[in-house]
Amino acid sequence: MAWKGQGSDPRIYWSRFNGTSWSAQQTVPGVVTSVRPALGVSDGALHMAWKGQGADQNIYWNTLKGSTWSSQQHVPYVATSVGPAMASPGGVLRMAWKGQDVDQKIYYSVLNGAIWASQQIVPGVATSAGVALSPVPGSGGTLMMAWKGMGDDPKIYWNRLQGSTWSAQQTVPGVGTSVDPALAPIPGTAGNVYLAWRGQGDDQKIYWSRFDGTAWSTQKVVPDVATGGRLALADF
Repeated sequence: MAWKGQGSDPRIYWSRFNGTSWSAQQTVPGVVTSVRPALGVSDGALHMAWKGQGADQNIYWNTLKGSTWSSQQHVPYVATSVGPAMASPGGVLRMAWKGQDVDQKIYYSVLNGAIWASQQIVPGVATSAGVALSPVPGSGGTLMMAWKGMGDDPKIYWNRLQGSTWSAQQTVPGVGTSVDPALAPIPGTAGNVYLAWRGQGDDQKIYWSRFDGTAWSTQKVVPDVATGGRLALADF
């Protein structure tokens, strides 16, 4: 797990779960951010990506080797105002992000060895928040993405990347959020994915739904919990 420090603390911290307990937090040396970072796996290595601190909207990334983080690297010619998301369908690490400042288009890239490919635009979609990514289990490398609509649009949209083609966006029926949602695969299933999100407006309850490969289940509430911000999901 990795996170930004509280309040005005821009450092990034991390901890490791051993199945029973979390290790003591450590700082990732020499890096800072103003939003939450993203984690992804490629070739058995854990990578992290994040937006810079404050007005710095560049995207940076590094790699965890054993217990040591490599020096940060700059992803050239890309920028975001809210931070990226990462996932590795079929073992290929991909990253997606909202554009910088008022640019609400969604961009994506793939990690080729130690180099991120030139950014591409996800056609016909936009968001005012971040995006969520997840592999689709049993699909041979399909990537699912979910996001809040642009501007004041609270609906949650989703699509899939198969090969190099994105499907047309669809809405998750009857749900809404004020921030970006979270996605995670359900291992051992054929195409099943979990989606979780904070309610819209003043509604701080946490909701979830399950995609069965064809349709989303009716939303349910996670009982007795609430949040003012974003969520994170991971398969375990």
